[in-house]
Amino acid sequence: MVPKSRPAVVVINKWRMSEDVHAQQGLIGPNAVLQMLPVLDQVVGPARRKEIVAASGLRSVPDGTQMIPEDDAARLHAQVRRDEPSLAAFISQQAGTATARYILKNRIPRAVQMLLKVLPAGASAKLLSQAIEKHAWTFAGSGQFHVVDPMTFEIIDNPLIKGEASPHALCH
Repeated sequence: MVPKSRPAVVVINKWRMSEDVHAQQGLIGPNAVLQMLPVLDQVVGPARRKEIVAASGLRSVPDGTQMIPEDDAARLHAQVRRDEPSLAAFISQQAGTATARYILKNRIPRAVQMLLKVLPAGASAKLLSQAIEKHAWTFAGSGQFHVVDPMTFEIIDNPLIKGEASPHALCH
């Protein structure tokens, strides 16, 4: 009897997957969608948010327990840029700030937060940028994340702006 082959996905826990499988499937953390929705409610109102979400083709709101297809998040972000061009940068920045608050509250242990506060700024920035780089797979999706310096990062082939071109930054 021939043993059944194992699936290609190697799940370490609900968030972690082997990097090769993650990049192949194009997954991204649910905060790419979840943190944008309340900002849309605040900035353009719930009725307009529903229109934008519907136009993006997002069939359901992630429950926050697992990675999501990066294409779902990319379509929502692109729809915001199309439907609200004058507000898109502000909406994205507010959603990014909300994501940072979520990460501080739920993903960075209190002891580490305290350590970052007492270290000199340069040392804190370096330590934090190393942690960001280690966990970049959760927000960079299939893109390639690079630490330029402890305060500057880049995502090459950013899946949230895949296929778009602009003379100015699209991802805020």
